[in-house]
Amino acid sequence: MKLRRVAYVGLVLVGTVPGVSGCPGTEDLVAVRSTETLEGGLCGEVASLPAATAEDLDALFATNLDWSLCVCEGGVLAEPLVVGALGGVSFAARLECTSPVDVAGDLVIDGGLLLATGTSKVGGSLRMSGDLDGFGADLEVGGDAYLGGDLFIDGWAVGGEFVMNPGAAQNTAFEPQRAVVPEPETCNCDALPTALVEALSAQPTQELALVTSADGQNQLLQCGGLGRWAAPSESPTNLEIAGAGFIVVDGRLAVEGDLQITVPAGEELSVIFSGGLHVLGALGTEPDGGRVRVYIPGSGALDIGSALAVDTEQAGEQGVSFHGQLLAPELEVAVYSPWAVAGNLWLKRLALHERLELTD
Repeated sequence: MKLRRVAYVGLVLVGTVPGVSGCPGTEDLVAVRSTETLEGGLCGEVASLPAATAEDLDALFATNLDWSLCVCEGGVLAEPLVVGALGGVSFAARLECTSPVDVAGDLVIDGGLLLATGTSKVGGSLRMSGDLDGFGADLEVGGDAYLGGDLFIDGWAVGGEFVMNPGAAQNTAFEPQRAVVPEPETCNCDALPTALVEALSAQPTQELALVTSADGQNQLLQCGGLGRWAAPSESPTNLEIAGAGFIVVDGRLAVEGDLQITVPAGEELSVIFSGGLHVLGALGTEPDGGRVRVYIPGSGALDIGSALAVDTEQAGEQGVSFHGQLLAPELEVAVYSPWAVAGNLWLKRLALHERLELTD
């Protein structure tokens, strides 16, 4: 989505902003902001993020980076989960799947697994602490399988070692090795960086203003450094967050339509939704843009997409694409529109009402 000349009624028109380093395409953008934030212009002086805070933020996003999908509790998957990335998938509690799963890497579950239909595949190893219930389903494991509970399934194939606890029951034609199965090592869900959010909130920032085009497109532009924007009480229909640097969104942001995050190639944008996020439409990024990092602290729920708001035929088989990292370790995330993610997700719980595909 290209930034363009816009017009706004009801606020002070500051003028055309000169080209801004790190924000290609802003030469023709008209900066509009309230009189309280008039000085400096939309892309004027920006506040710097202290090195220590930037390092803490980098450390946060590096947590669980080796996992394509890290879920700190369980999940209910009514639609397919396809993970083409080799980073692995981790659930810290029971996983229930009424549609097949296809995981190229490892699948680790600190709990049980329910497979209700079809053929599921795990290209790497399967390590779990609970029962595997798969009447009406098949499971193919390319690597080792370490099961801490019972195994009852229609079809079963293992390419590597097959290990079960002594005394555990199973109904397959394959005789497992009998040994004490160690607790599976799931992704790291212990340390939550509340101090980091407080540090970001305490920094001096550039106050950002929303720009609205004549056709109703809302844009929030950040041109480096650390910016802050207060989420409006009235939900925007669609919103594009564009630029590079860091943005802290104060208050809960609700978007009635789509939320698009646009970053110039070679740049990076980190967005912290300090009060939570609700997206009725799609959450997406530009496929050829720069790196996107999204962090949503606090508890609650995040719904992505809606059957009423998203045209799944227009979105295509893979749906809307998100390229980057989404960290919401205390949120229950529900996906209601087809979603393709190139990157990694760190969530509390996961509910799939539409297909989710993850790639490197």
